[in-house]
Amino acid sequence: MSNNYLASKPRYEILDGLRGVAAVLVVLYHICEQQWGLSQQPFSHGHLAVDFFFVLSGFVIGYAYDDRWAKGLTTWEFFKRRIVRLHPMVIAGAIIGLITGLFWMNFEPGSWDSVEKDFLPVMFICACCMIPLAKGGEMFMINGPQWSLFLEYVANILYATIIRRLPNKVFYAFVALAGAWLVYFLVFSDIVATAATGGDLGAMREWTTSGGTMVGGWAITTPEIWKGLTRLIFPFFGGMMLYRMGKFINVKGGFIWASLLLVVLFAVPTLGTLTDPLPGDYLLHNTQPWMNGLYEAIVVVVMFPIIVSMGAGSPLKGKVTSKVCIFLGQISYPIYIVHYGFIHLYGKYISTPEGKMGFDQSWPMALVVVVGSIALAWVLLKLYDEPVREWLKNKWLKK
Repeated sequence: MSNNYLASKPRYEILDGLRGVAAVLVVLYHICEQQWGLSQQPFSHGHLAVDFFFVLSGFVIGYAYDDRWAKGLTTWEFFKRRIVRLHPMVIAGAIIGLITGLFWMNFEPGSWDSVEKDFLPVMFICACCMIPLAKGGEMFMINGPQWSLFLEYVANILYATIIRRLPNKVFYAFVALAGAWLVYFLVFSDIVATAATGGDLGAMREWTTSGGTMVGGWAITTPEIWKGLTRLIFPFFGGMMLYRMGKFINVKGGFIWASLLLVVLFAVPTLGTLTDPLPGDYLLHNTQPWMNGLYEAIVVVVMFPIIVSMGAGSPLKGKVTSKVCIFLGQISYPIYIVHYGFIHLYGKYISTPEGKMGFDQSWPMALVVVVGSIALAWVLLKLYDEPVREWLKNKWLKK
């Protein structure tokens, strides 16, 4: 067997299951966002699922590849393996995002108002090629969640070209500095900016501040780029450091407890003093953003590593639990990358001339979106993603 094609290692099935739990919670978060807004909904901190994905990805990349460089794996071969794993579903997500977008953008004016229809082919091609655009307020208007995949590509490039070459002591120091920056960014940046500008909101926009939340990172503006990199660097490489340290937690029923922890952490209400019932701009509407920022910093820096450590160190017992974890792990990536267009359609469905439809009326459609997204993810996995990846492995990874 050539060095280009290395056999996969045994999987951490609980971690796969937790990735699936977080992916389903993302779908619920986005449905609730359409119904109640960002901050006053049942999963007010559901956006932190992205940061949890980064922790998981860093852990898994360290586990899968750290010891393979000495066995002949090259940087280009690593990139090819990551493209084979991730990119087929990127293209599928772009296709579905384009199709659903053409439907919902014609129902009534929406966030695509600033995007000319003639520009849609360019947006689609760029999404398929993972090229971000400063158009319409998001990197990838065709498929919003793709921004986090773009950042994961960035993390993979950093790992293969720089991070893997660092001695562990230097790497640990780098992760510690990234964690310190994340805490400063979430907790103290708004306090410093307020003191420096006298609380002038216009002037504060020129500062690198978080608004006390990790929400954001999907646009090509200086503040959003800083937020995106902050969301990426510590969680991803912190997860990798967790793997390298090898300090795992053994808990009976680890998958159940870790899943419940995720649900509780995402369900904690937005903290601080909100002056608007639907604050899309936390810097403007949360007058005490440091409170929410402190909570999110604790979740990302402390709780997520603990949960991943539980998932890696706990035994998986029972055939049913094993099957659930395997299923959730298999659909986790597909459901994340293809669901968002249907969320827009749901948002248009619940919008009526008389106002927004109550959840007591709209819940059947919400259920259709959740179940339909899971079913579509499974169909795409089996009929498209797995066959395409297998073909690419045979054609591209073997000499």
